[in-house]
Amino acid sequence: DKLKQDFSVFTPTFGLQYDFTDDVMAYAKWSKGFKSGGWTTRLSNPIQDGEFAEYKPEFAETSEIGLKSQLFDHHLLVNAAIFYTDYEDIQLNFQEQASPVLRNAGTATLQGAEIEAQGVFAGGLGFTFAAGYIDAEYDEINPLVIGITTDSEIPKTPEYKINVGPTYDFNLANGGAIRLAVMDDPPHHRQRH
Repeated sequence: DKLKQDFSVFTPTFGLQYDFTDDVMAYAKWSKGFKSGGWTTRLSNPIQDGEFAEYKPEFAETSEIGLKSQLFDHHLLVNAAIFYTDYEDIQLNFQEQASPVLRNAGTATLQGAEIEAQGVFAGGLGFTFAAGYIDAEYDEINPLVIGITTDSEIPKTPEYKINVGPTYDFNLANGGAIRLAVMDDPPHHRQRH
């Protein structure tokens, strides 16, 4: 039946962590992700020979190792990670005549690193810093996809991203605090879409 799709997918996550001290921890993680398939609902080209505008699920497997730390009596937080992600049947929107069409583009590999830091100084003044690097490449391209080659860039995946911003904490009488911050979204390899 071409009007039905069933998906039953096991998406495990395995991880290990080692605490060097109460304030410094290393970890390793492997996970499998899944995005459901479906049908493109807007088409400019007619459907021929009983073909339906369906796309398959997208799968990703990610390996990551990293370090998380709180230093100088919790005045400085530093986290760092390196990662490697394999995508199969990566789903992307393409313009075909007047319609955006969702298709499985092929396979892709993303690898990179990210670091983030947050510091708080005397008087409530602080900073945030985040930087990321991603090497993202298509490995194979679906022959039905027009206009994309293995040399094309993967959308919404910048090679470099840096964010630096000041913060200021106002302490409240009830023991809480309000933080004012100037920042953009931090880099993160899971935010491809």
